[in-house]
Amino acid sequence: MTLGRPDSAAAFRQISGRPDEGIAMTGKRVLVVDDERTVSTLVTRAVESLGCEAIQSFDGYEAYDLGMRENFDLALVDMFLPGLLGIEILSRWQGAARPFPVIMVSGSNAEDDIVQSLEMGAADYVTKPFRVRELLARIKVQLRHSPSSRILDG
Repeated sequence: MTLGRPDSAAAFRQISGRPDEGIAMTGKRVLVVDDERTVSTLVTRAVESLGCEAIQSFDGYEAYDLGMRENFDLALVDMFLPGLLGIEILSRWQGAARPFPVIMVSGSNAEDDIVQSLEMGAADYVTKPFRVRELLARIKVQLRHSPSSRILDG
């Protein structure tokens, strides 16, 4: 099942309640940035099913500010947002040397968008609609390499 389609609620029900297999996710903070509230809510619930704290943002400027002010272990950022585009947020965070990985999420599967995101420092790129279990596997890969607590200079 894929997220971003009408059957996405069923997909979430399939993965919810499953314990994570050997990877300690408790205490990890994930920023979920998507202006599609249904998608954002389902991704947030999926992230929380791993034992992580998920913070939602629906606007590019708000997401950028959150990433600059708060400590995150990972951000999932939609490419097309009101305010700042996801690629602009990524660029600004990279310029400020924010130490958390970013997975770009987009309805675009254009090679130029994917390559640009990865070359600008995205840890991964996922196209919508996507399979929830696959997204969770990609999240786990990034969180394995991210310390659970950080001290950031403001």
